[in-house]
Amino acid sequence: MSGYQVVTASVVVPADSGGEVTAVCPAGERILSAMGYFNISFDGRQEELSADGTRAWAHGYNDNTGTSDVLNVDIVCAAVS
Repeated sequence: MSGYQVVTASVVVPADSGGEVTAVCPAGERILSAMGYFNISFDGRQEELSADGTRAWAHGYNDNTGTSDVLNVDIVCAAVS
């Protein structure tokens, strides 16, 4: 395995709404780990990885009343031989 990098993707999720965000590894790299989270809320979220190991999705529902939040997904990518 050579060097690694963190790729982050984010989306604003309005109050009382669901959202989804996708992060993709650069060409030739695969995901080593993935984590989804909201900036403010501790509301539940779910992460999924693609079968080929190149992208991850985070799904979540912002249960905050009257406050938008940001749903993020961070992935660690590396060239794996």
